[in-house]
Amino acid sequence: MNSTTFSISFSGLLLYALILLTHAEDIPATDDRSLYIESETKAVSPQCLMDKGDQDEDKKRTEVGIGEVVILTLNGKRLKEIDMDSIEWSLEPEKVATIEESDQEKNQATLTINKDLTQNTTLKIRVKTNLDEELPERPPSIFTILVPSDITAEHSGERDKEHPQDKEKDRPGASSKLVVTFLPLNVSFSNISIMERAEDPEGFTPVHVPGKLLIRPNALNIHRHDTIGWRWDKEQDIRLQHLQNMKLPDSFSWTCGWYVRADGKDCCKIGNDTYSQDFSFKYDGIETGKESPTRGLKNIKVSITKFRCTVTRSTSGDALHDNSATH
Repeated sequence: MNSTTFSISFSGLLLYALILLTHAEDIPATDDRSLYIESETKAVSPQCLMDKGDQDEDKKRTEVGIGEVVILTLNGKRLKEIDMDSIEWSLEPEKVATIEESDQEKNQATLTINKDLTQNTTLKIRVKTNLDEELPERPPSIFTILVPSDITAEHSGERDKEHPQDKEKDRPGASSKLVVTFLPLNVSFSNISIMERAEDPEGFTPVHVPGKLLIRPNALNIHRHDTIGWRWDKEQDIRLQHLQNMKLPDSFSWTCGWYVRADGKDCCKIGNDTYSQDFSFKYDGIETGKESPTRGLKNIKVSITKFRCTVTRSTSGDALHDNSATH
């Protein structure tokens, strides 16, 4: 064999090997696609929705949030040989999810991730069939279950109608409706409920009573709205003129824990930490406007911060709100 012939033969073998290798990358690491598990989440992840990504591809993800629902399908080129009544699904560990076999499609099952988990968990899914003795052992399908890890927010630009509004110079106070997002965004938390709880020291005043309504994140893991605000005229008609002799400046903070609510109890504490709502109050000069109804009174500035979002409003000038944020 001359060198030219050897070179051509070697090149052909190399090309053939590359074709085989490329094809092998499309085959799951099982028994040549004899049987394998496909999965499809019912929800699209918020990140995919925001990025306008491939939703079908996103639903193949194996990172899921607590409460998510996943359709499992046993598939493969030897599926027709299976006795459908022999299919048996199993979970490891068993107590992190439930699995329900389909009545219509015998090779399908619905996986529902429990909502009461308190930490990230790895779940292994196996399926047994009557062909197991003659086929190589299949590795389990592995899912990573994530709990909410943090909370972020941004101003919506809206005010609470019960709180002082722009240009109300005789009503000190401020408010902002926040758009709250539960992280991470690569999984969905649209099937869980969340409750805010006061965690102030015993006897702390002023009293803080959140947690009246369950929060249900939407498809983007967003809740609209969490209102931050302060007003003096909640129970009485208190105006700027009634607040001229306070000991200002002053400040305090309310402390809250945010919990996933499941089966009538508080479960996962989001971020395993508390979140504060910080208030500060101070006098802001004497009102000098000739046409102002509060001429001659000390103005009051109020600032409130939560989730790194701050709203500030003073009764001075046009008494307008100012939103700011640090991230």
